[in-house]
Amino acid sequence: MVEMYGDGKIRPLSPVTTFEASDIQNAFRFLQKGDHIGKAVIRMPRDISTIPREPVPFSLEFDSRSTYLITGGFGGLGSGLMQFMKQRGARNFVVMSPSAGSKPEHQSFIADMELQGCSVVPVAGQVQDEQDVERAIAAAKSPIKGVIHLAMVLQNVSILGMQASDWKEVMAPKCQGAMNLHHVLQSQPQSLDFFLLAGSIAAHTESSGQGNYAAANTYLEAFCQYRHSLGFPASIISICPIEDAGFVAENCQAREAVTNQGFSYLTQREFLECVELAVRSSSPKSCSSNSDAVGMLGPQTWHNSSALIMGLKSPKPLSDPTNHTSWRHDRRMGFYHNVNTENVTKAGGEESQLGTFLTAVRTNAAILDTKQAAETLALEIGKKVFTLILRDPEHVHVGMTMQEIGLDSLMAIELKRWWRQTFGREVSVLEMMGSGSLLDLGSLAVGTLKKVHNVE
Repeated sequence: MVEMYGDGKIRPLSPVTTFEASDIQNAFRFLQKGDHIGKAVIRMPRDISTIPREPVPFSLEFDSRSTYLITGGFGGLGSGLMQFMKQRGARNFVVMSPSAGSKPEHQSFIADMELQGCSVVPVAGQVQDEQDVERAIAAAKSPIKGVIHLAMVLQNVSILGMQASDWKEVMAPKCQGAMNLHHVLQSQPQSLDFFLLAGSIAAHTESSGQGNYAAANTYLEAFCQYRHSLGFPASIISICPIEDAGFVAENCQAREAVTNQGFSYLTQREFLECVELAVRSSSPKSCSSNSDAVGMLGPQTWHNSSALIMGLKSPKPLSDPTNHTSWRHDRRMGFYHNVNTENVTKAGGEESQLGTFLTAVRTNAAILDTKQAAETLALEIGKKVFTLILRDPEHVHVGMTMQEIGLDSLMAIELKRWWRQTFGREVSVLEMMGSGSLLDLGSLAVGTLKKVHNVE
């Protein structure tokens, strides 16, 4: 074999397409196309440490010797959280709530956790009372290494009819409670691994009758950044309705109100995945040395990678007139929309004309050679663009330029996703942004469909 190679009778297959190790993703894409000739070769550098690598995910682990303090922890979310933490090593919990340990279901849960080798110490008290917080911390059998602040009170009432007591009752457990936990634990010798705050999606959307609750959760987001400015860990999850655990799942009136507002639900499993991410991202990020520790100004104060929002998704397309999602007309949410993965061909559907056209093309691809094809597609693409930027689609005309429309690169990325799902082929953001008008985009769509249907 060696002699045959030396004599030139055996040669490598050609052509050889070479990719650097750092470009290995494109090498796989090259092979996946199935139309290549020859071999693809990956060239490794002498120093493999120069190859960019993604961090390897690892399972979150809690310290079995430490204690974890949970306020409002005997509800559906709290009990699920403790089971989740137990599976990842936690063994000691202190649970604080006004009725902690007084109900049969509390005792049953505590006994069940003890059978699994865990200690759950109930402390009846109000987290907004600093002395009660001190009692809860004193009840810990080992140093407290993590806090999860779930305590909450709902008092739904319109802002015009709201009394001072309605405001204080909702604000106290979340706001004063968070501050009490911060102050008392700050005086303890041990340091925390995480300080997780349970916020609400109500802080980011218009929820009728929940102005007090929205304010309380907005405070928690600012409090998270306040702890970071002091160098302490903190993270917050703006929790959406959970369909199989928690207050909304257990309260029929709350569930009906949430459904009427058009919010979608997530599962407890998805909530726990968010908890894991929040615990991982609880550490404060470093700030510039010349910034004021508490009142620092600058762009960095508007970004908080330790704040997560769950379930900001509408169950219906945002352009659907029957959609009651309260934030559908909020300009801040303009880039959130539902991509319709089906060709809607029902009478009255917003994409009925486009669906009808695409169905006709599948039957007779020669339609794509007509002048009306580009105009039809241009109009439908224009309607989609207007939907993305929250403008009335009735004002679309095919002669509009990209500048007149106001299509930016962020919207183009969303349009690119819709384009792929609607027309079955990729188109680059550069191609879309470089189009002079909607009619040019329509012609680009015609070219895309011709490739899909193998039309010359």
